[in-house]
Amino acid sequence: NMNKQNHQDFELQSNYQKWLDESNIQVQSQLFKTATENVVAGWGCVATSFIKEGTILFEIPREACFTSNEFSRGGHGDGSSSSEDDEDEADVDEAITSDTQKKLALKLLREMENSERDTRKVSKWKPFLDLLTPHPLPWTWPKSFREKVLLGTELEKVVEKKVERIRKEYKKITSSSAAPTRGKSKKKSCMPNVIYQK
Repeated sequence: NMNKQNHQDFELQSNYQKWLDESNIQVQSQLFKTATENVVAGWGCVATSFIKEGTILFEIPREACFTSNEFSRGGHGDGSSSSEDDEDEADVDEAITSDTQKKLALKLLREMENSERDTRKVSKWKPFLDLLTPHPLPWTWPKSFREKVLLGTELEKVVEKKVERIRKEYKKITSSSAAPTRGKSKKKSCMPNVIYQK
């Protein structure tokens, strides 16, 4: 069984490395490895030597980024283009004001479904997606842990907005289910309790 697992891991890593090369993703692989040991869950990057602050570990072309955006970066789908600063500002606004996790999850499911439905039409993202492992999402983490881990990162505001949106949706659902039902049974609403931990 261990040999079979090692073979599967080797195959996953080989396919992933090939995908990185084909996608023109530059990786400083002498500084870290992609592995399953010493990571939070599934696969991750683990340093193999000291990494000096400011060292560039990855150079990833925009077209190799798995995002929720339907249009290619640099354009609006109508032939017009925008500056990189405008795009970066729009990305932050999009991340804070819309449910990017939902859009990303839908895109992920679509890519996986397309690959499963037609084996001739395998998603170009398959080698990357094969390394993803289910893990609790940041908005389900205990509040104190979430705040400590995300402090100062780009995700800090995004995740707090997501938590606030979930709270509002929960309040709306529970307040509407508390209204008189005229003989019909009340439907129970469900909300992850971990969001409310102090």
